[in-house]
Amino acid sequence: MGDLASDASLPGLDAPQGVSARAVPRAYTWLAARLARPHAVWRLSLLAFVMSLPAIATGLVNDDYTIEAAVAHDPWNAFSFLSRDSELRRSMLVADSATGAMPWWVDAHFHLAFLRPLSSLTHAIDFRLWPRAVFLMHVENSLLFAIVVWLAGAIYRELGLSPVGLGFATFFYAMSGNLATSVAWISGRNTVLSAGFGLLALWLHLQSERANGVRARGGIKVAAAVALGGGLFSAELAAGVAGFLLADAVIMREGRLIRRLFSLWPYGVVLSAWQIAYVSSERFSV
Repeated sequence: MGDLASDASLPGLDAPQGVSARAVPRAYTWLAARLARPHAVWRLSLLAFVMSLPAIATGLVNDDYTIEAAVAHDPWNAFSFLSRDSELRRSMLVADSATGAMPWWVDAHFHLAFLRPLSSLTHAIDFRLWPRAVFLMHVENSLLFAIVVWLAGAIYRELGLSPVGLGFATFFYAMSGNLATSVAWISGRNTVLSAGFGLLALWLHLQSERANGVRARGGIKVAAAVALGGGLFSAELAAGVAGFLLADAVIMREGRLIRRLFSLWPYGVVLSAWQIAYVSSERFSV
């Protein structure tokens, strides 16, 4: 078929000018040189913070109002939308159906309540100390997002990425549109907080593998388990960190497999305690 770009019979498909063709590698070289600098991760964290600030204009939306009302009654339980308790659930369904917040055909046995006490507490503090300063709530989300980006960069560094690879990986993570809703939505803070604790747990775990001495390694691993617990009690998505921890033990470490798997026991204890809290409670469902 020949070169389409040079085919004169196809209008609008002119060959690129020489300057434009050279501009792409020059732009890449310019960006790569800056992303490979020692403090690039810090600068990208700051960039993520600044670029998320326009979300301040969104104010309170949707679930934000529900959470504001919930934490006024129970600061630890902002995400209990429909309780397992039959009487309480029935009264909530009746009230929500009357206001149009819930359609009339919802199953009477449907329940939706999440065990997210840490995220709930942050909202309770917000609506208690500065209920009308909504912009501060958005700034909190942006600060948390900047910390998450820094932690992602720190993990990439621990995994041995080259300076250029580290810079580009952190850059694309910070600029990912998949994170926009969680950062811009005050009610989405639970996902940002959970991601922060989860990445902290993974970073500490990687640090523990490099620590000298059994005591130092054990102390860091306990701190990682505590961070994992913080993530789980912020939102359920922190459970995904278990997959990374398992992959690290199975693929990245040396020694007998059973010993590598047993080294993950602190995380198993935390995950089990969190799951038992969910299953045994009459208030929550996952």
